[in-house]
Amino acid sequence: MSTYREDVAELISAQIQVALEREYDRGWKECMEYYWNKREIDADRVELAFKRQEQREENGDPYAG
Repeated sequence: MSTYREDVAELISAQIQVALEREYDRGWKECMEYYWNKREIDADRVELAFKRQEQREENGDPYAG
């Protein structure tokens, strides 16, 4: 009977470990997707700001710089 309990405990332990690894991977994937999406948005905002600055300088805006 003791061997049976040990086998069941090992099986449950293995299942828990697999479930935790999957949950970790899912969380990491979502984290990286958020990071890269945020980075792309920030890059677009920076590019837009530079374009606006260039337009102000071309138009002779005294507050451009």
